[in-house]
Order: sequence, then structure tokens, then C-alpha cells
Amino acid sequence: MTVTDKVTKQSHAQEVTLDRDEGPRPDTTLAGLAALKPVYPGGTTTAGNASQLSDGESVAGHETDSRPENLTGRGEPVGDPAD
Repeated sequence: MTVTDKVTKQSHAQEVTLDRDEGPRPDTTLAGLAALKPVYPGGTTTAGNASQLSDGESVAGHETDSRPENLTGRGEPVGDPAD
């Protein structure tokens, strides 16, 4: 995958291993979650209960016409994502 240094803005190819999800951090507490303000006035969505950034990536694998041979997810795509 291409990795870009945030400081120098230089990019390079690097092998990346994802070894954990980006869900709640180990030090997350209920009190901390309860203290988060809603994203929109009067709303209930906060940074603590919103979708993770990686949720959109799960759909990207299904946007092509052909199904990759090595796809090992439990779900099956239903319908056309373009619809």
C-alpha cells in the first residue's frame, strides 16, 4: 500500500499488516462516552457511537463487476451498489 508521511508529504510503498480494529480504545470509559457532545445540535450521534472510518471500506470491495477470488467475508453482496 502507499503510505504518506504526514510531515514531509512524501509517499512510498510499504507492506502494512492490520492487526486490530479501530474500535473503542482500551482506555475508553462509559463516563468519557457520556461526556461527548453530539455532532449536530439536538442530535444523538457522537464520536463515541458513530460508525468507524473503516465501515466504508467494506463496500469498496463490492464495487467492481468481478468478485475477487480471495474474498473471505461472511456476507454476500446483494443488489448493485450503483442502484
